[in-house]
Amino acid sequence: MIPIYQESSDSLQINEIRSAHFPPHLHKSIELIYVTEGSLVMGVGIDLYELHKGDLGIVFPNLIHHYQVFSPGENRHIVLLASPSYFGSYEQILTTFRPARPVIPANELHPDIAYAFRSLMEINQGDNRVMKFRTSGAAVKPEPGGTSAPSDGSSGKPALLDAGPDSPRDPSAIRASETLVAGNQSVLNHAFLQIILARALPELTLCNRIDLKQHDIVYQTVAYVSAHYQEDISLGSMADDLGISPYALSRVFSGSFHQNFNHYLNDVRLEHASVLLADSDLPITDIYLECGFQSQATFNRVFRAKYKVTPRQYRRASAMSH
Repeated sequence: MIPIYQESSDSLQINEIRSAHFPPHLHKSIELIYVTEGSLVMGVGIDLYELHKGDLGIVFPNLIHHYQVFSPGENRHIVLLASPSYFGSYEQILTTFRPARPVIPANELHPDIAYAFRSLMEINQGDNRVMKFRTSGAAVKPEPGGTSAPSDGSSGKPALLDAGPDSPRDPSAIRASETLVAGNQSVLNHAFLQIILARALPELTLCNRIDLKQHDIVYQTVAYVSAHYQEDISLGSMADDLGISPYALSRVFSGSFHQNFNHYLNDVRLEHASVLLADSDLPITDIYLECGFQSQATFNRVFRAKYKVTPRQYRRASAMSH
């Protein structure tokens, strides 16, 4: 799973995935890592932290981070990314400070955090069928407090069920129920993330954040690729824009990222493409262009080299796993 590349004002992503190497990146969202099997090495800035089953890693917004996996066997984690609209009263803390050690060990983790993660997984990754209000014999109207009830005077909570093939369907009622379900999901997402932050932040020692934007070439490099990966960029054009020599920039990629410019750029593009393949209906032609690839042949070649399957096979497998 990748950062929210098109970070909307109210976006939350949560998935359990197989842990794997992930190149340095940054984004405006907060990123939470909850290890469910095995272990994972999380890098934040120049520091590395080893997380084991049950540990929680917290990456504050706009901090460079990456992941590595060295343990054999099954290594899995839940990754949660929440856009700035979820920060609430914690916005100043998240944007002004950084954790001295961004890991909470399993034996120090408040049980509310595990509960909130399970609940968020159920809300966002469970059965996504939209339940319909029963409309037989009664229109649906809202009641004070945001609930709805039949207008025929009957008491009790409104019945919710999946509309069967023979059920009368009032289009306006269906739209209303879909809006209510979506609204409830957003409210619950915000509530459970606030619970996680309320329980996690007191366990962290916070330090003032250094303004890396002005002093760190690695930060500038990651930020530049994050902003321009959809464009036709090169090592030379990037060096010109950053005001440094191509040789110095090349050394950043080899020394800090342990890969060359093209490999790193393709990794960022492929991570975006993999999300679009799994979670959208966009044609593959639109996807490779959206991600900055200049030809489908190049896209197919580098995609298969990384994921060992074609883009079409990846999309099919993702659909079967949902």
